[in-house]
Amino acid sequence: MFGVEADTILEPCTSGKYGKCFARPLQFTQWTLVSTSKHQLITEIVEEVSKALLVYDGHFPTVWEILDLTGPGIWSDVIIKNLISRTGKKLEDFSGIKDDITVGEDLRMLTITGFSSGRSPPLMGAHPRDHPLAYVAHKFMGSWKNEQYKCKKTSVIPPLDGRLEGAWDTAPWSTDFSDKTTHEVLKPRFKTNFKMLYDNNHLYIAAKIEDPHIWANLEVDNYERKLSQYVELYINPRRNGKNFYKFEINPVNEIKESKQGGTESPIKISGLQHKVHINGTLNSPQDIDKYWSFTIAIPWDGLSDLVDNKVTHTPPNVNELWMIDFSRELDMEWFKTSTLGISGI
Repeated sequence: MFGVEADTILEPCTSGKYGKCFARPLQFTQWTLVSTSKHQLITEIVEEVSKALLVYDGHFPTVWEILDLTGPGIWSDVIIKNLISRTGKKLEDFSGIKDDITVGEDLRMLTITGFSSGRSPPLMGAHPRDHPLAYVAHKFMGSWKNEQYKCKKTSVIPPLDGRLEGAWDTAPWSTDFSDKTTHEVLKPRFKTNFKMLYDNNHLYIAAKIEDPHIWANLEVDNYERKLSQYVELYINPRRNGKNFYKFEINPVNEIKESKQGGTESPIKISGLQHKVHINGTLNSPQDIDKYWSFTIAIPWDGLSDLVDNKVTHTPPNVNELWMIDFSRELDMEWFKTSTLGISGI
């Protein structure tokens, strides 16, 4: 028994990297299945993955290699091959099915609702989780994937002065950030963590960024470059990669905001509050700094256009799942000047 994860034959998707969102046009997933021991499909998938491991020997695979050669790509190939060989039908014949399909006595294909119910937005024909054909919900979670953070509701407004005190003590820390430039879970030299709280009016976010030398808008290399540390976050309630709010902040409390509801454009959320605290000395290489931290309060009204008011809401319902991406960045801005000289760094 296996379920459809994505059906881009029914509903094309080109917003992902390299112009595709999934490894196969009709994609099944290996995360949720029911099988007898040593079933033909299980034997075939093990053989194909074993071959792929030989390809990977000696190098680190990219994300798309993983999806293509060991993940849903190979799994989908094995299923489709068996469906076609047993029925004589084409791949397109299995797209957009409305009811579960039984092939022979040992294969059962669930509709996309059977595996991917309750997706936000409704994904490629998937129905809500209370639909009769909805057996499981696919949340794309796992210990090796992006962290799932439990945001607590607070009855006390946390301090919004950049310091992590008071009501912030009730919020759990995230796990340490990892290196996003590789596909290994590498530990960066300096820790970065965040906290979140919410109430009926605001989403509260705070972060602590360790660094021995904190800088912002620092001119270097004969005044031809400007460097800034900053933290960037994307808030994407529908988890579709499209309807998001983007926020950037640096150690001098400069911010950038933008939204995408089709096209990304600069915006300013009314009532947004943000402050920075520095434990150290800004732009001074002569001493050793400890960290900088920030606090922000985002009014729910400023995010209301990003939710669908069906699966996602402002403020969120209990156990509602949003996607929020945090990253620690270094910005290098090139510019020209007629002044010659050597920086004192």
